[in-house]
Amino acid sequence: MEKIHLTAEHSGERIDRFLSGNLKDLSRSYIQKLLKENRILVNSSTVKANYKINEGDEIDIQLPEPEILDIKPENIPQGNGCASISRPLQSNPGQCSHVSLRRPAVWH
Repeated sequence: MEKIHLTAEHSGERIDRFLSGNLKDLSRSYIQKLLKENRILVNSSTVKANYKINEGDEIDIQLPEPEILDIKPENIPQGNGCASISRPLQSNPGQCSHVSLRRPAVWH
């Protein structure tokens, strides 16, 4: 588990905003998640995301170990990239549309 230690140099800013501004690798939503999981302590106490920091606050962050993902490649058959859809369009009843699979079709 990685630990980060910061000392606040000014007062009045929300802790989640302060940390997201000082820790560029962590998003504000991730910081809020860490706060909810009590992984961020201010002066050795848990706080909520709306806590206003004070000058001299000691902030300790415990980052969990990253999850190891077991992702395996999937065999996707390759075609010519197009599919014929025999669904009549509303504006031209009775006609077929030729749609590329590389771009999503939007039906209105």
